[in-house]
Amino acid sequence: MTDSRRAELYALLAELLAEPLDWMSLSGREWPLFDLLTQFAAESDSARRHLDLLAGIPSEGLNQRRKRYDALFASGRPRFWLYESAARSGKILGPQTFEMARLYRARGLEPAGAELPDHISLELTFLSYLAGQIAPSTSLRTSNLSHEQQFLENHGAWMIDLGRALGQSGDPVYARIGALLADWLTEQMQLHPACTSDAGTGEHSRMDAPRNTQHTARNTFIPIIPNPDDCTLCGFCAQVCPTRALKVMQNKEYDFLSLNPMECIHCGKCERICEFHAMVMSSPSPHASGDMGEGQILCQSPHARCLTCGKSIASQAEMKYIVSQIGEAAWQHLCLDCRAGLYV
Repeated sequence: MTDSRRAELYALLAELLAEPLDWMSLSGREWPLFDLLTQFAAESDSARRHLDLLAGIPSEGLNQRRKRYDALFASGRPRFWLYESAARSGKILGPQTFEMARLYRARGLEPAGAELPDHISLELTFLSYLAGQIAPSTSLRTSNLSHEQQFLENHGAWMIDLGRALGQSGDPVYARIGALLADWLTEQMQLHPACTSDAGTGEHSRMDAPRNTQHTARNTFIPIIPNPDDCTLCGFCAQVCPTRALKVMQNKEYDFLSLNPMECIHCGKCERICEFHAMVMSSPSPHASGDMGEGQILCQSPHARCLTCGKSIASQAEMKYIVSQIGEAAWQHLCLDCRAGLYV
């Protein structure tokens, strides 16, 4: 597997996750990526697995491709974040944004256009650059490979999570792109474990083995809520869940937070977004109260009802939090219609 071909594959994945170019309106079999995967098929399991899937992508107009892209990635709170900082913390400008800018500057690189430096298309382009560096000696060639693998060690996990989530999106184009992205990056990390150098500075160091072991074990965890009284049912965890494994739902008596363990990709975004620290990634919880609909109940709270008409206002958990923040008030226990009657 030559460095130049690997660099080309990273570059094509970068193009596929940026605004659609003209060639993306073609069928998958006509994409340059298809020919490249064909070359890799003899030596790469992920390339072999995805050749037929890529060939199955139908052609469609470029405008339709762009609408498909916008529906998944372009909105105030998109279905899938393409920015590492937003994907990992829910914030557009975060530590990863500035880290990537420093990495580019350290290599004398300046991204074209106005895109933020931690956009996945720029990170994949940077991987292409690292993979394609031509070294005059074996020792320098090994160092370049280590830079690429160190970068994957530090930044590959969120791209793999995104790829897996896209793979379950049901979109006939981007689900296949996402699945390929996740498999390819996972394969590269397994083939060439990082162990010698830092991607940004070139300084050599040994990777911390206990840290990697902990990360591997943690990937088997699912979200649980050890103390349901800590949960306000605010729903932010469900909003950032890339596969919609978490859902805030309700029946006639309760609001509840539901988890479908089969859809969980163990990314930990729900744990990071929870400002109350109610949710943690762990083994299945003994506090889960059974099944309801399609998922396991992590937390539930009875409806708080209007004192005048009996209509459901919110969950009692939400009401308790509101009162804790602003104090008790009579209007809090009335629905919108009955509140309006106070001022007539």
